[in-house]
Amino acid sequence: MGNTLGFHFYSCILFFLTVLLLESVNSTVYAASNSDPVSLTRIDQPVVLDGMPDEPFWQTIEPFPLVEHTPVYGSGPLYPTEIRVAYDDQYLYLSAVCITPPDDLFLTSFRRDHVAASNDYIAIVLDTFNDNETALSFSVIPTGARVDMAFFDDAQTSGSFNSSWNTFWDAETVITDDGWTVEIRIPFSSLRFQDDNGRVEMGMIVYRWFATNVSVATYPPIPPNWGFWSFAKPSKAQKIVMEDVYSKRAVYITPYVLGGIDQNYLMNPSGTRYSRDDSYTGDVGLDVKYSLTNNLTLDVTVNTDFAQVEADDQQVNLTRFSLFFPEKRLFFQERSSIFTFGTLERSGVGSGSTTNQLFYSRRIGLFQGQPVPLLGGVRLVGRAGGWDIGVLNMQTQRVGSFFTDGNALPSENFGVVRLRRQAFNPYSYIGVMATSRYDTEGHYNLAWGLDGNIRVFDNDYLTLSLAQTADSDISFGFADPESSHMHARWERRSQDGFGYDLNLSRSGGLYNPGTGFILRRVYTRIGDRLFYGWFPGEASPLQKHQIYLNWAAFYKNSDGAVETLEYGPSWSGTLKSGDNVNLSLTVIRDNLISGFSLSDRAEVPAGEYEYVQAGASWEIFYRYTTISFADRDQDFHSHLGRLSVNAAVNRALSAAGLIQYNSAARGVFVNLRIRYNRREGNDFYLVYNEGYNTERGRESVRLPFTSSRAILLKYSHTLIY
Repeated sequence: MGNTLGFHFYSCILFFLTVLLLESVNSTVYAASNSDPVSLTRIDQPVVLDGMPDEPFWQTIEPFPLVEHTPVYGSGPLYPTEIRVAYDDQYLYLSAVCITPPDDLFLTSFRRDHVAASNDYIAIVLDTFNDNETALSFSVIPTGARVDMAFFDDAQTSGSFNSSWNTFWDAETVITDDGWTVEIRIPFSSLRFQDDNGRVEMGMIVYRWFATNVSVATYPPIPPNWGFWSFAKPSKAQKIVMEDVYSKRAVYITPYVLGGIDQNYLMNPSGTRYSRDDSYTGDVGLDVKYSLTNNLTLDVTVNTDFAQVEADDQQVNLTRFSLFFPEKRLFFQERSSIFTFGTLERSGVGSGSTTNQLFYSRRIGLFQGQPVPLLGGVRLVGRAGGWDIGVLNMQTQRVGSFFTDGNALPSENFGVVRLRRQAFNPYSYIGVMATSRYDTEGHYNLAWGLDGNIRVFDNDYLTLSLAQTADSDISFGFADPESSHMHARWERRSQDGFGYDLNLSRSGGLYNPGTGFILRRVYTRIGDRLFYGWFPGEASPLQKHQIYLNWAAFYKNSDGAVETLEYGPSWSGTLKSGDNVNLSLTVIRDNLISGFSLSDRAEVPAGEYEYVQAGASWEIFYRYTTISFADRDQDFHSHLGRLSVNAAVNRALSAAGLIQYNSAARGVFVNLRIRYNRREGNDFYLVYNEGYNTERGRESVRLPFTSSRAILLKYSHTLIY
């Protein structure tokens, strides 16, 4: 079995190169299919950003004809909407007149980056690199609150966006008797794009989101065939042209100052009670952002701090595998998708989590969930000569407080280089990536790989990746399948009609990306699903249906025996309100080589298991889990609750609270962040974190009511040159 898999491993490389050669023949077909670019209007008159598009030039610009995207594709917008776009030497402008009956005008939020279906939106989506895969989104609601996001992977899945990305731009709104109006102003210095002697071509989508019946109207017309974010799909954007536009090379310098107190409860020397230990913190740091070229940005950080980042969602681990948490720290956000290698490898049937990532930024500055001080680092992202470029290097500080045996966590250096470029047609790319991890004790880990995402025809895509690692503690052999990981995926990227998503992966026993994430080791996997989707029409309460037949099998590389087999049907539907409803039934067979513990009351010993898992969800925020082992008189129960509270007095002052209960961790966890944002780049944060013990009598010495508490104040001020 092992030799056979090794043969297929290298056969995939040959197949990869063959497909690339065949695709090069068809590249001109795709290039010719692009729609003719639309020239935007250049203005030479001043614009008063007051939310009222009453400057005379606005009336000389023809508004874009919006077409309803959902709930019924093809008709006009729910209410009359006039969206116009123009530009001058420094800014891209959007104005909109939104007719809305008073009863349908919802003023629900003043909070920055609050994404909710209950808000009306006017938005512009810009594929600034014109790569048909990534885009930046700028949207405004009637209160004037702004939301900016970055899309990647052609907005293909519900998770193909980054709402933590922020940049500098402005918007103002006015409530009128007929509805509301808006003006948006985006500095070219906040965008990254390529110009050809001042000629700029990029993709653009403008849309209005109606909270009344959760409908969307777009320009250009985009059918809802690719999932929820179809209306923001970069590959469906209208190509636009601007003349005599040059990206501005602004410098952003952001110093910060931080102070606070940490309170922890420690056992006293006699071992009889817990006593509170207070430690005070004070720190300063600096972030600098500079545009090296018109589309290449350098970020430099010194004594980096992420105190204001929201807390992670609590999770209950019911498996023997590591938990995966998303990146929320701002420094890693801009064009973070460039550091994505390959494509999603599902960890199980219907799962959105992955089994493998060559680079996982949460490896940097975190150890077992605890922050590791960052001495500093640099980050370079953008495009040069047709190549997408991503370079990252960070240095962590030595920490001696994580261990009780006198050992210290050594200082480490993390490095990443990513290159990729569009190839063969406007919807495909090939790329390479390399990562490194060195510590001051002489240990190192290296990883490198080749990947490609190829549009074969219509909505069919082939994604292939091949990666290898080397470690200071393991002997290395180049092109050794045991130190390599291979993944191939063929998918139809449409949810209308018949579709498929077929995957093949193999991971060797020595493969270990030290700056990445792996869920399983030493396996071969095949899956994933066949599906059929349809749009039932205006009379139905549902916008769409999806029926899936899912399966995934993990095999041992040593003898080909099945380690895990999962299969079963599922259904998902989207209501006209925008809510998603999901039902699933999965049969799981698991051959557990090593046992693991769920809690001190339930063990899962090695052996073969077969069980059925049923799931249903409708915007769930509470989860109850129960597992019973009747033959051993053991059971496991867990409750996981999450309450998110957000409030804003106005656009400058807002608060966000997250209260979570996790019975498996036996605690309640509170994270409160108050933000005063007088203007973009000037932020004052008050951050309060506290953990509470819910089972104080579980140890011989009664635990304190509060396990830990932290109060931090942070102020940052951005200077722009």
